[in-house]
Amino acid sequence: MGSAWLARDSHGIPLFHSRRAFAPVDTLVEAELRSLKWAVEALHDLRVKRVIVEISSPTLEEAIFSPHRLPKDVNIIATEIATSFTMGHRYQSYVAKGGPSWLSSHIRAQAVEAMTCFSLPGLLVY
Repeated sequence: MGSAWLARDSHGIPLFHSRRAFAPVDTLVEAELRSLKWAVEALHDLRVKRVIVEISSPTLEEAIFSPHRLPKDVNIIATEIATSFTMGHRYQSYVAKGGPSWLSSHIRAQAVEAMTCFSLPGLLVY
């Protein structure tokens, strides 16, 4: 299983992104919980103080919250990064500054959309 995350500033500009492969796990929920834990730990290690977490998985969202509390937004950018990681048979994890260049136009479009809504979807975590 592959996983990815993308951290942006308040204007939607990518600051960091990362991807990782996980060893086989027993259930989808276990894999998704490991992914979330890994992302939060990485952001902590990078000394990121305030984060809005967008969860792409309805399964994970349901495992954490009751389904009526959060919107069902999809984090397409992180999904694309994770898919490229597993489909390309890449297994080396990394953290990089900014967003991946091959998704720059999509990232810019999402940033503009987020600014017109005045907030990014998700949950505020301190």
